[in-house]
Amino acid sequence: MNIIKNSFSKASTKYENYAHIQNEIAKILLKKIKNHFITNDPKKILDIGSGTGIFTRILKQNFFNSKIFAFDISPNMIKLAEQKNNYKKGSKVSFFCADAEDFKNLKKIKDANQNLIFSKNENNKFDLISANSSIQWLKNFENILKFYSKFLIKNGFFIFSVFGNKKFCELNSALKKFYQNSNFNPDNTEIISTKFLTKKDYIKILEKFDFLENLKIEEIFLKKNYSNIFELLQNIKGTGTNIKKNTNIRQIFWTPKMLKDLEGIYRAEKSNIYKD
Repeated sequence: MNIIKNSFSKASTKYENYAHIQNEIAKILLKKIKNHFITNDPKKILDIGSGTGIFTRILKQNFFNSKIFAFDISPNMIKLAEQKNNYKKGSKVSFFCADAEDFKNLKKIKDANQNLIFSKNENNKFDLISANSSIQWLKNFENILKFYSKFLIKNGFFIFSVFGNKKFCELNSALKKFYQNSNFNPDNTEIISTKFLTKKDYIKILEKFDFLENLKIEEIFLKKNYSNIFELLQNIKGTGTNIKKNTNIRQIFWTPKMLKDLEGIYRAEKSNIYKD
């Protein structure tokens, strides 16, 4: 998780300038949440992987009476989230820095009143647990469900969005062909998003949990056009998206000619990528 933590920390100051897709997804999540909480606001909300607080601010603006706890693995992201939310001690929105999969330490974290944030007391559990475009970075989705579901009230609402394994699929395909046509022979040309779970993977895991009686899963394709390959790579860097683990793209000194060659391949691949 250190690679992901460092990537997002470095991108924290520029993140919201590039998080266009994350903003679009946030609007979709909000609509579904409002359709669920029609008569009453959720009393207590948990926002997992809150980043700079984009979705947290949306929740705050729409659920005035809710007590919101938001956290992220990046201390830089949390610092910015507090600034952007005008955080003050004792307010209804609280931020803390933590690893979403460090369950042992999560259970020890307390709020401003020294009460455990993660409490099994039914009166202190969460009415809503949300995660906007963050869970795909975590190692074990099944363990995530097992842990957080313990702190959700009966008939509570758990909603999340994830990027699927076709994220940056055009770039992945273009890189493969670029490497084949060049003298570069990295051990693995697959970018990290190709390892993300598919819709079928999520369904298979979700169906193991009997308490998820009203399970709904929806697959949506959102597209963002870039004028050139450099703009795409700038966006990847700006959002802190880590692709270095499974490819040498950032380990190569890219000349203007190499980028031009890659862009030519990229444009040729775009029209074929969704045919399957």
